[in-house]
Amino acid sequence: MDFILILLFVLVGVVGVLALFSYKNLLKFREELRTIQREIIDLRNHVNLSLNQLKNEKSNRNHSGEKHFTSEMSIGEILAKHPGAQNVLAMFHLGGCSSCSVTDGHILGEAIKEYGINKGALLGTLNGLFEGFDSVIA
Repeated sequence: MDFILILLFVLVGVVGVLALFSYKNLLKFREELRTIQREIIDLRNHVNLSLNQLKNEKSNRNHSGEKHFTSEMSIGEILAKHPGAQNVLAMFHLGGCSSCSVTDGHILGEAIKEYGINKGALLGTLNGLFEGFDSVIA
């Protein structure tokens, strides 16, 4: 009987030590979780701030009336300004075909007149490249 009581006390002691160890680990994990939560909140705030800044910059750029492409530019300047410009010009049948004599030195306005292309549509599509519409053209 004494042996069983001693064994029972030892077991209770071991369980108590394990419970204490588990509680300490639990407190440590809680603190780590709180730290991670604070870092996530800080990261979310930083991302939201960055997104708002980008939206404001884009809005300011769109409202400034600045045109990226003009009819006074050469075809070479247009092609150098944006990688999607070549696809836009091809959509309007400017360059790339055997019957077309448009060169890099050709002025866009002259090519528009020569080939009877809608100036507003072409310039609108080209300038749309800078507004995020290049995925439709690519």
